[in-house]
Amino acid sequence: MASTKIFGTTIHDACLKVNLMVPQILVDCVNIIDRYLDVEGLFRVPGPQTEIEHSQERYDRGFTIELDGVEVHHVCGLLKLYLRLLKEPLIPPKYYDDFIGLSIDEDGPQDEYIESISNLVNSLPLPNISTMAYLLQFLIRVSDHSSKNKMDPKNIATVFGPTVLRRSEEEDSVSLSEMSAANKIINFLLDRYDDIFTKEQGIIWKHSLLDPEEEKLRKRFVMTEAENSEITPIIIENLDPKQHSTVWTHFILRRMNLFNERTRKLEEKILIIGEYRFFVFARGGRLEHSWHFLDLKEIISLERTSLIIVFSEDQTTLTFNPVSYGSFDIDALLEWIYIKYEQSFIGKPDDQKHQLHIGPEKRKERILAKLHIGDPADSCGGMVSTYKSVSDWMGYKPKSSISWHLYNILYHNNVKELNIVELVRETNYPNESFESLIYSLSFNTWFDTLIIDNVDIGNEGFFMIAEMMKYNSTIHTLQLSYTNASKKGVIALAEAFQENPLISITDLNLSGNAIDDTAMTLLSKSIQFSLTGLTNLNFTDCQFGKRGAALLFNALKSNQSFNGSIQSLKLSNARIDQQANEYLFAFISSTTVLSELLLPGSPPYAYLPIYNGSSIRKVDFSKTKLSSKSTELAGFFIGLDNLEELNVSKTGLYVEALINIFSSNPLISLDISDNTYRDEDIIELFNYCSENLNQLTSLKLLNISRIFSHRRTNRETAVESVSRFIESSYINDLKIAGGGKGTMRADIVPIAWSLMKNRTITHFDISDNEGGDDVAVCIMKVLQRNKYLHNLSWDGNNISYDGYLSFNIGLQRNSTLTNMPTPIKDITNLNRPTDAGYTHQQFSIHSLMDKIQRKINENAIETNKDKQVGKRKKNSRKKIKVASPRRTHSFSPKLKRRRQRSHSKPANVRKRDNKISESEENEHSNIDTDASESERSELDRLDNLADALEVTYENLPVFSENETETETETETE
Repeated sequence: MASTKIFGTTIHDACLKVNLMVPQILVDCVNIIDRYLDVEGLFRVPGPQTEIEHSQERYDRGFTIELDGVEVHHVCGLLKLYLRLLKEPLIPPKYYDDFIGLSIDEDGPQDEYIESISNLVNSLPLPNISTMAYLLQFLIRVSDHSSKNKMDPKNIATVFGPTVLRRSEEEDSVSLSEMSAANKIINFLLDRYDDIFTKEQGIIWKHSLLDPEEEKLRKRFVMTEAENSEITPIIIENLDPKQHSTVWTHFILRRMNLFNERTRKLEEKILIIGEYRFFVFARGGRLEHSWHFLDLKEIISLERTSLIIVFSEDQTTLTFNPVSYGSFDIDALLEWIYIKYEQSFIGKPDDQKHQLHIGPEKRKERILAKLHIGDPADSCGGMVSTYKSVSDWMGYKPKSSISWHLYNILYHNNVKELNIVELVRETNYPNESFESLIYSLSFNTWFDTLIIDNVDIGNEGFFMIAEMMKYNSTIHTLQLSYTNASKKGVIALAEAFQENPLISITDLNLSGNAIDDTAMTLLSKSIQFSLTGLTNLNFTDCQFGKRGAALLFNALKSNQSFNGSIQSLKLSNARIDQQANEYLFAFISSTTVLSELLLPGSPPYAYLPIYNGSSIRKVDFSKTKLSSKSTELAGFFIGLDNLEELNVSKTGLYVEALINIFSSNPLISLDISDNTYRDEDIIELFNYCSENLNQLTSLKLLNISRIFSHRRTNRETAVESVSRFIESSYINDLKIAGGGKGTMRADIVPIAWSLMKNRTITHFDISDNEGGDDVAVCIMKVLQRNKYLHNLSWDGNNISYDGYLSFNIGLQRNSTLTNMPTPIKDITNLNRPTDAGYTHQQFSIHSLMDKIQRKINENAIETNKDKQVGKRKKNSRKKIKVASPRRTHSFSPKLKRRRQRSHSKPANVRKRDNKISESEENEHSNIDTDASESERSELDRLDNLADALEVTYENLPVFSENETETETETETE
């Protein structure tokens, strides 16, 4: 009874909805058509399709439809549509071959046909027999007026034959001979109705499907297919036989007296309590009331003979009493309600549940003592049951794919993050599944993270989330980024934060939503007084103005708890005036844990000095045009003692300021891309870097993309200064991408050549520099000498087919390059047809790129194997053998260093050094195996010192072909 849908169900399910032997829609349609039997074209003239579909929708939603005054062809079309959409036809498919096999013929044995069809009809399910008899009686009345409506039995059979008698949808299409046979069957049923159906079968449709008599009520009630697929069986234990007869696998059903408040009398009703709902039927079988468990407000049962249920929606109060003592077990009802409610809403706080009053006290203890809900964490904290129940409450059909994913993926992998696009794969938001899931989180304690990113839920979706946040107490991370929400939605969310005293959000991300100053007024108040445990705050691209920024920063400054909690603050494109600036720097100066300050496109009004150091490790002031403030900005950065990552891309920060920053901060990552510098500025900057390498040993990531001005004043010297720095730097990741006016063209070649000497760079990006085949030849040579480069990005350099051939030569002799993004731009250029059509090289480029990619994959596999072997060797370290504190190594340091050197020496040198006397090696082999921790530490320290003093062949620098012997000796020293 949980679903009101009748179109597309079975005859039996439709009858269960109204407790009749005939579907209600059939009765409604027949009553109307009976008034217009003389109208020509019944069932042949099409009705208005849009209105028919509207009536179908209303029937499926459970509304009472008044068809009086509706055009008769509309009603005829509705009737035919219902019969056509039946999940199983009136004559089920399994009987199809038996009916068709009769091969009815006008000249055949009529009595045998009657007997055979009567036997087949009697074998049908009872609702099908009743509905068929009712329909045939009506169609006979239609044929009686055939002189006017032109619908004789033959025409009626032509219209209804394919819908009443058909194969299942999975089977092959029906042949013309079978269609003709089906029409003959219907025609025969109309002509010989009185011979085939008994008198009782002709009037059974007037009876109820559910007999309210006591003995029949004790029998198990048949559930609909939809309910059977969703309801989990439950058995209440420790019941005597009489009680057990009142508790069934799917729901509980009994006849009882209901006190009518209006008439002040007892009325006999039928109560069914299912998985999620209460149903009250009249004795005749019609559904009178339906309430969901979420509508419960109070349950009172002070004795076994009385049950009072109060619903919050309309303050309805139902008082039930058994028809006769013992025929209706109130205790079993209470147990059923309690278990079903708790299973569906495990995480719902007690103060939000309905009130439960059971008396006397011993009875209450006995009932509650034998109730076992199960593991509260099962199925994502009961989320599967909650989702199904909430969907039913909202009138939506729960999706089995969502339930499956919740249980089999998220629950079994212990995932506490709910990403909405992982569960709801639809184009329009918010939708039914979205609404059901969000509301279900109100009663869930499993998930601690909700992510809705780049999904257009708008203000309507924010309203749903706000309603949920009034109750949820376990979500710590709330990410609602780029969801197209605006003022109203954000205000609703802020109000929800204030209403929930148990709110536990620590990470709030509302980036990409339009938050104006009015919304920020309320939101900043919520942040200051409700979200006091915040650690991360993200308002990127939120568009609030100066007043909104001042309100936010004042909230952070005013709440002292934020000084020890907020670790990341992200804003972009915000307008910061003097007042907001003072609030911001007051907060920064007092915080002890803030590590990320990301304000791209949001320049502070003035850069105030930071006293007593700072916890900030990462700063992003990119996309902010600076001029006179550069000196102040440098002072600000110098005050950040722990600064490690700095992004000043597209700011125009002066070189002098950068040098001051370098001299004061041990940066790990620096991004100065898109700052156009003169050649003289670049020379000054990188000469300083080369001369002060000891200050830049920590710098591992450097982005200098598009820093060269298009004006060439001293470009050769500028490129040389950059190359010299790269040769000796400690950088791991270097980006010198081009594009636009920052394209370097041939100037990128010397910089790429600097990798011949560099031994630290593993990631190298020179994309979009249009360097041509000279770059390819340079990289070809680099790959054969450099054994440290792992990742190379160089698309957009206008490499030809010959250039890739050269690159492939170097790659085949390289074993360390493990990743190279496919150069899509260059390949696209190569594939453009010429005036003469496609060339041989264009056909060959794809096979060449496949060869290149296979080699890179082989390198990756081998590198991964080497790493695994290295880990195993490290984990299976040999025991140190000692005999006395004076001699503890199994080999002397001298012998050990000699062996280490031999691996990197030429073959002839290794052969000579391998002639070590066996006596020298055996001298240290038979020694005791125990050593104290202090002795081992001292030995490790001595080994490290010895290794640091060694100069092996691997540590010797690599030189270009034109370098002299004098230069070699100097650099070796």
